[in-house]
Amino acid sequence: MAPKQIRRGEVYIAKFFEFPHEGKKLVEKERPVLILQNDEDNFNQQYPLVIVAPISTKKLNRVYKTRYSTSC
Repeated sequence: MAPKQIRRGEVYIAKFFEFPHEGKKLVEKERPVLILQNDEDNFNQQYPLVIVAPISTKKLNRVYKTRYSTSC
């Protein structure tokens, strides 16, 4: 299967992980993300990461990583 052509300004669903702390289990959540990175870098096969911004209706006290692997 060919990789998706991810474009700046589009919205995708991405899996984010909350790592275990204080005895809690690993949590995997799907969230919408807005693609921020320019299209030239998005199509670069040598750079498999894309800069994204998570979209939420809640104000969060935590910060998610902003780079997401396109190989998932």
